[in-house]
Amino acid sequence: MYLSAFTHREKLFDIAKRWLEDKLEPDDAWLITEIFTYEGFVTTPMVRQFLTNFMRELHDKEITTRSVTMKHQVKEAVTRSIPSIGERMEFLIRMYHSRPEEYFPRAPINGIMFFAGQPDPKLVAMLRIKRARRVAEKVSRRMADMILTHIRNKAETLAKERAERLGIPLEMLLTPPEQMVSEFEAAERQLAEQVMSGRIPFNKEDLEVPDVIGIKIIGDELLHQRAVTLLQSHPDVHVVELETHQGDYNAINVQFDLRLPEPGVIIDSVSSNIVVPFPATRGISPEELQEGFAAYVESGERTVRVELILTTYEELVESEIGRSIHEMRTLKQRSQREYTGRIAKNAEFIVEYMLSVAFSPQIAVNFIPIKLNGHYLPETVSYAIRKLYGIEESAIFTNLSL
Repeated sequence: MYLSAFTHREKLFDIAKRWLEDKLEPDDAWLITEIFTYEGFVTTPMVRQFLTNFMRELHDKEITTRSVTMKHQVKEAVTRSIPSIGERMEFLIRMYHSRPEEYFPRAPINGIMFFAGQPDPKLVAMLRIKRARRVAEKVSRRMADMILTHIRNKAETLAKERAERLGIPLEMLLTPPEQMVSEFEAAERQLAEQVMSGRIPFNKEDLEVPDVIGIKIIGDELLHQRAVTLLQSHPDVHVVELETHQGDYNAINVQFDLRLPEPGVIIDSVSSNIVVPFPATRGISPEELQEGFAAYVESGERTVRVELILTTYEELVESEIGRSIHEMRTLKQRSQREYTGRIAKNAEFIVEYMLSVAFSPQIAVNFIPIKLNGHYLPETVSYAIRKLYGIEESAIFTNLSL
């Protein structure tokens, strides 16, 4: 995976690429833990600081923030922040309040809401960091897009070989469904082995997740225009892509690279925040974190990629409790993936396990429990993850040896 919101994205990509090829190195777990721990102290505070200053300039008002961990907190804030409630908005809010459990109330989110003005603060922006499970899913989806064409070409090659053995043109070959499945599985197996041997290399674009850090700025069209103008003229911003989305959800999507402050500034502003208990839960002591923090910051990239969505209050309501609920779109993406075979699923398992290593107390592993070319149940990866945390497997009886 290539997380362009990370300052050590190249190192992380190299590790992820090797893990997909089942090539573990002794210090991988330590490096993964170090990257995900340090990035939380480097990237998030700097983006939060940037957004606070940006919103202060955009609104010419003081900005306050509030952290959120569950989606119902977001939905409640959104429904209270609509400047004018028409018939449609009134209907959606009434339906939401009458059946709140239908709106994914306890879906986890790692986010911050930004409010402008006092004494009646108004929701004007949101910042969220994509969760590990969603990162794993996105890597799997990107990988599936890359390999599906390869698998189809392999399956077609096998069919051509069979047609040649029979001495007939390919278009005259009648293939029973079970034979088609067999050829597809054979093609999938060959492709997995080629990927693991490095004969089909990954590049960064194949595994990129550009929206690990996501921002929403809420307002009318005039405010959107001002926001884009401010972004384009900001000395620390390089706009990479600007695209207008229309359909069930209407918004302007902006991808931009944010230049971070000089390493010394980051080190001075963040070092005092490296305290227990947070780092201790990841197997690295505060002393070790403090010791390596400066070198980590100084050796990292100077920019991070951020996704910005410019939306209106009405469209925000639609995306939370209306026609384009985000969680429903996520479920739809999962159910409508064109390729859900073992390579895509195993890639998701591998990345999920890798991220679990980063967040667990373990700083050393000697085995990657999922291989790209294997067959596994979800219980296999869940069992491996539970072991990282020292959690006993949920067997009904564990004393069979007595």
